[in-house]
Amino acid sequence: MEGGILSSNIKDLDICTIAPTIENCHSVNENVSISSTKMVYEWLKETLVRFNK
Repeated sequence: MEGGILSSNIKDLDICTIAPTIENCHSVNENVSISSTKMVYEWLKETLVRFNK
């Protein structure tokens, strides 16, 4: 993920990533779990609501 690129270039940077389940990344057989995408989306929506209070 892009977090790895950032953390390798910025000293003392802490990174947390959240993403759906992806299999066979960057190949012609790449696929993503729809159910895990929905879970990530719902988590992100709730997190943004909480930070907006």
